[in-house]
Amino acid sequence: MGIIEAIFGMDDTKKITNKEFNERLSEIPELTPKEKAYLNVFFEHELKNGLTMGEVKERISKLAHNYQDNITPHEVEELRRKLIGELESK
Repeated sequence: MGIIEAIFGMDDTKKITNKEFNERLSEIPELTPKEKAYLNVFFEHELKNGLTMGEVKERISKLAHNYQDNITPHEVEELRRKLIGELESK
C-alpha cells in the first residue's frame, strides 16, 4: 500500500480531516518522525475543513522549506520526492 493510499484509501472525492490525517500519517513506516511532524504542521490549517486527494496532491507539489521549520531544505525535498513518487505510481 502506498503512502497516499494509506492516507486516503481509494476514494478521490472523500475529504480527510486533520485528526484522520494525523492518525493515518502515524501508521506510515516509510516516513520518519521528523517528516511526519513537518507534514502535520504543513497541512494543519488546510485540514480544518478537510482536503480531497486532489487538493493534497496539489499541496504536496508545493512543499517548501520554511526557515522556522525543524527540517532542512534537503529533507523537505526528500519528503516531497517520496510523496510525489507515490502519486505518480497511481
